[in-house]
Amino acid sequence: IEQLIFDIDYDDSFVAYLNGTEIARANIEGNPSFDDFATTDREATLINGGLPERFIIDNPAAYIQTGENVLAIQVHNISNTSSDMTLIPYLSAIYSDEPTEGIAPPPFLLLGDRRFHTNFKIANGGESLYLFDGNGMVVDSIFVEGMPSDISLGISNSDNSIVYFDNPTPGFPNSGSEYEGIGSSEIIFSHPGGVTNSLSLALSGVEADESIRYTLDATVPDENSTLYFSTIPINENTVVRARVFKDNYLPSPTQSKTYILEAAHDLPVIALVTDPDNYFDSDDGIYVLGDDYEGDFPFFGSNIWEDWERPVNFSLYEPNGTLGVTFDAGSKIFGGWSRGNEQRSLSIFARNRYGFDEIDYPLFPDNSYSKYQAIVLRNSGNDWNGTMLRDGMQTSLMKDADLEIQAFRPTATYINGEYWGIYNMREKINEHYLASRHNIDPDEINIVELNGEVIHGSNEDYLNLIDFVTNNSLASTANYDQVKEEVDIENFALYYIAQIYFDNRDWPGNNIKYWKPNGGKFRWILFDTDFGFNTWNEFNYNVNTLGFALAANGPGWPNPPWSTLLFRRMTESDEFMKLFVNQFADEMNSRFLPVNVREHIDSLDANISSEINRHFDRWEGDNGWREWSMLQMRNFAGLRPARVKEHILDEFNLVDYHPLTITNEDPIKGFVKLNSLFIRQENWTGDYFEGVPVKLTAIAESGYQFSHWSGGISSTEAELEVDMQSALTLQPNFEISTTELDVVINEINYNSAETSPTGDWVELHNPGGVSKDLSNWVFKDDDDTHGFVIPVGTNLAANDYLILSKDAAQFNSVYPNIENVIGDFDFGLSSNGDAARLYDDENVLQDEVYYLPTLPWPPEANGQGPTLELIHPSFDNSLPESWKALHPFGSPGMTNDDFVFVIDANSNLEFARHYPNPFTNQINIEIQLAEPSSIKASLYDVNGKLVREIYNEDLLQGNHLIQDQLGFLNNGIYILELKVNEYASFSKWIKH
Repeated sequence: IEQLIFDIDYDDSFVAYLNGTEIARANIEGNPSFDDFATTDREATLINGGLPERFIIDNPAAYIQTGENVLAIQVHNISNTSSDMTLIPYLSAIYSDEPTEGIAPPPFLLLGDRRFHTNFKIANGGESLYLFDGNGMVVDSIFVEGMPSDISLGISNSDNSIVYFDNPTPGFPNSGSEYEGIGSSEIIFSHPGGVTNSLSLALSGVEADESIRYTLDATVPDENSTLYFSTIPINENTVVRARVFKDNYLPSPTQSKTYILEAAHDLPVIALVTDPDNYFDSDDGIYVLGDDYEGDFPFFGSNIWEDWERPVNFSLYEPNGTLGVTFDAGSKIFGGWSRGNEQRSLSIFARNRYGFDEIDYPLFPDNSYSKYQAIVLRNSGNDWNGTMLRDGMQTSLMKDADLEIQAFRPTATYINGEYWGIYNMREKINEHYLASRHNIDPDEINIVELNGEVIHGSNEDYLNLIDFVTNNSLASTANYDQVKEEVDIENFALYYIAQIYFDNRDWPGNNIKYWKPNGGKFRWILFDTDFGFNTWNEFNYNVNTLGFALAANGPGWPNPPWSTLLFRRMTESDEFMKLFVNQFADEMNSRFLPVNVREHIDSLDANISSEINRHFDRWEGDNGWREWSMLQMRNFAGLRPARVKEHILDEFNLVDYHPLTITNEDPIKGFVKLNSLFIRQENWTGDYFEGVPVKLTAIAESGYQFSHWSGGISSTEAELEVDMQSALTLQPNFEISTTELDVVINEINYNSAETSPTGDWVELHNPGGVSKDLSNWVFKDDDDTHGFVIPVGTNLAANDYLILSKDAAQFNSVYPNIENVIGDFDFGLSSNGDAARLYDDENVLQDEVYYLPTLPWPPEANGQGPTLELIHPSFDNSLPESWKALHPFGSPGMTNDDFVFVIDANSNLEFARHYPNPFTNQINIEIQLAEPSSIKASLYDVNGKLVREIYNEDLLQGNHLIQDQLGFLNNGIYILELKVNEYASFSKWIKH
């Protein structure tokens, strides 16, 4: 051993000894118990900001001895009021020769090793490797293909041929058993697995010189396992694992199927298969406590707290019984204290060594992307055996907000054929998750948590930000403006609004992560909120969580001073305070309205209602306790907004809040943008705060123009800034447009998703009241030598759309029902950022948009399916905030409105939503009726032709689900009419 390196990540005081000799110490200022430690001159030095502190011992012989060596660490709590004690040590040794013990140091220690490294990997799919001499001449070469993990390819000891070894020996002569190849035949199972009836399972697909061996106890088959020669009777829940064997060949990869008999599930079903010892062996099993631990819950020191990874086969079956995806992966126990629950959370990792480095399947159908590197099967955390949906309910409530949230999908899960209850499938927060959401390189992402601790990338920018706000007041506009260059202010405000509304008090000194792309701004990630919504006390809706988040001297957990610093500094800015208060008011007047939150809770509750009793039977849950917990969440939804308004008044020294009412006689002609809200109803009311002016903008729809405001204020200015001194009613008035409006670039598709290969295109829109002759107009990107001339005779009718396509045939293959398409232009729109420019026939610039694929432009438009869509034709399309990724695959040829049902206030329809959208085969329409009603659902193409009558029946009061199979339809855009008695509402659907 040439060198010892001792790294220690700690929040408390410690002294470390090796064989009785002190090698490291750190004192936390003010620690009352540190005087008990021996004195020393050795002190820790912080390296690489936020990493563990490091001590290097260049003379190991002075400390270590032949035989057993003992590392002892004496740790004292940081103070006599601290609620926890944290210390994580790492001892690394640098060897002069190849070691046979130990494991590689974790990457975040930045140690690496002292061996040579290539700047490439060997492709899992196969490639040739070459060895060149100093003169560039090929000395040797070898082709490597389909190498499984822990297997090597090398020179035989007998005849110098290329063979496989099951015992790799890097740095030493090749040894062990030699094999000609690896079994590659794939076994065909006569039944795909999942929920089924009794059956006889047949296995086939192998060659005459091959055989199949299988197990029924979830172990990996070997040469001693049962030889397949006739069908296998399946009369109970059974795991079948099988491999192909051939003389002088390594066996094929294991194939695993789980057969679940006569168990009806409305949820997706996940079947996990692993050698039982991987999970349940007392020495090595990750799922059990083992023997070497002390104390009670959460059983620190037991197996469940080890960072052990074990192989697992993962299969997901959709609710209709079809196999969605199956793959081999790695698995670890996941979570904090909730590991102590009998049902433990699991992380599932796709890795090359298991066969796949990503999961290529829409695990979460509502996401715009379908590739994942890791997921979590969560036991609902602190809500385990409670509502089983609390965290997912809260985070999914913020689904359409400008926040990073984890997708949420409850599942019924089996481990080795045994029912294991409800797991909430969630995305795992890491650089790949953020890269997928924002379509950026994961290597360009920096993720930080807690008080600047690095998860991925660097924390340098965050430490600089904290240093700046520590030493500068943000009451200064110049200082606040500097912070705005580093922080996505709107995202920051929304994140704090959500946590404060939820009353999540396992935060902000815990469960806080933030990230930024290189060159971008910091954004906050919303996760692990299961302390919120009356988790521990039925009266928690009263808690002033705003004051809690602003506390300057909170305890070590959950809101120590470092955790509230940035928010405290931000609220010193009058600009931020007003933005924060108005955004909070907007959320309470929309997303957080009690009726909306309760509907959200009810829909998630209904989703797992058929599974919860079985889950409780498995884990001895209490349905009465769950019903009480659900009631407390619904009570919180009803009572929380009024309390939060009082807290805002108190914390920001505001006088009062007053109702603002907006009436609109004809929303078809126009609507009102109020702060961040778009008010399209005929009558709308919400509370706003005196002393915090609100901004209202009257926006005319195409073919109309704003006339004037009436009611409490008379004005012809479309934009108003109003300080709510008392209750106020306003009415926008619109009239038929008498002006000729300009043609605008309304939508841009510059990088199509693989599932919607339309090619590049832009959409032009004529919002005016008269037709426009576009003959000889020219469309360009940012290169003046590129130009597409619009053909003579091209007229764009009033309030109509025109698609300019790089490849019209390719576009029409995806959208066959859209007729107003011309092309082809012979240049592309870059996914690295480009321009869309429109010139008239006299070469006068009419409109231009310079876009980027990264924030603040909607990054989802870069290859994930959505397009850049102008929120409204009247918005300034040169500004990134005027654009959104509104629809999963854009809305060519149609208005850019969201996919919603506009519900008439006079109808009996209280709630309506539809999913998935886009759809492939099945559509689902959920409705809630206040009274018995006649329901009719009809589907039309974009030309108004009836395609299918989906439903036409009378329904009783309550919740209903309407479903239909539409796989026979051509891909394209459709309009769904939902008629409740005489009232009709419409929404747009995409078939792909």
